[in-house]
Amino acid sequence: MNKNTFEVFHYRDTNMQKVALHHHLFYEVYYFLDGIANYNIEGRIYKLNPYDILFISPSKLHHPVIDSSVPYERMVLWINKAYINSLSVPGADLTLCFDAKFTGHNNLIRPTAEQQKLISKRFRQLTAESYSSNFGNEISASAIFAQFMVELNRMFIQADSVQLPRNTASEFIIKVLNYIDTNFPDPNLTVENIAESFFVSKYYLSHQFNQMLGTSPYRYVVLKRMQKASLMLSVGQSPSEVYLACGYRDYSSFYRAFKSEYGLSPSEYSQQYRV
Repeated sequence: MNKNTFEVFHYRDTNMQKVALHHHLFYEVYYFLDGIANYNIEGRIYKLNPYDILFISPSKLHHPVIDSSVPYERMVLWINKAYINSLSVPGADLTLCFDAKFTGHNNLIRPTAEQQKLISKRFRQLTAESYSSNFGNEISASAIFAQFMVELNRMFIQADSVQLPRNTASEFIIKVLNYIDTNFPDPNLTVENIAESFFVSKYYLSHQFNQMLGTSPYRYVVLKRMQKASLMLSVGQSPSEVYLACGYRDYSSFYRAFKSEYGLSPSEYSQQYRV
């Protein structure tokens, strides 16, 4: 993300390549328009219908699983954390729709026909103002953005009591993900002892992971460690604190893994992305 406010995009792809599991330090509103897709957010897998909205919090591991035989169309809104916090007021936190602590939280809402029209209208308005050179376009875009986030949060609150998680992951995978989420800070965590803990073979574990999540259990452990590390660095914690909390026995191993993942050293990342 290049702006310190928000960015909006409209994509339509044919024959799209596989999207790797990833995370980022900004909020994302994802509006699915057309295609055949499931969406994985931290192991919760949603089977998408056209016009579904997903709310993705900073640092959450996520990716779409696309059927590339048909066109894949969506709009996305990326939101800087500090910016949306600056617009919130007591009693009206605009990040509520992203908050996993909210009772019965669900990443997905399925808008009504009337809500779909409003969401599509707001995305069109945001796109038009964000990419125009008209007088006051940034002020206008900011006003539309604030109104849109109020509307999305209202939809989220109203829908929360009736929307059910669209989680198609197997019970086995859900248990393994919970196990990894709890134990990734342990430097002794390996694919072998994960498999042993669930009384399955490494082959079975890897096959189930790739089938459900499109990645290997080893890669998932690395991503969970990088996820935690990037978040800690972004709030100013020192690299020496970070590697100990993220499952690495020594700083040099952590440094190599981090540099390979982000193309930056931990210190460089902290300087560039500190919030």
